[in-house]
Amino acid sequence: MKTTQALVVLAAMAMASAAQAASHGVVKFNVPACYAQNDAKIVSNALSHKDFAAILTLLEDGRCLNLNSGQSVYLMASSIGYVRVRIPGTIKEVWVFSEAVTFH
Repeated sequence: MKTTQALVVLAAMAMASAAQAASHGVVKFNVPACYAQNDAKIVSNALSHKDFAAILTLLEDGRCLNLNSGQSVYLMASSIGYVRVRIPGTIKEVWVFSEAVTFH
């Protein structure tokens, strides 16, 4: 019985380790990321229209923050065209368009 339990625990640890490795990512370029998915959509729309004042407003209001190129992140959720990531060492989770992050 104990051998079976040990094998189950080892298998669970291996699966968790594999899942964690797959969810690690790196930001490809400097990009605004937002606490609400709708705000990330506003950023994408503003970028396509070169409306940098709208993005600045979201940043100044604290609704978004800047992710820097090379920043490590963890994948928390995904939606069509967007991912929610967590910044290591923090509890901050933000939405950013999926093209901005490479996952390993």
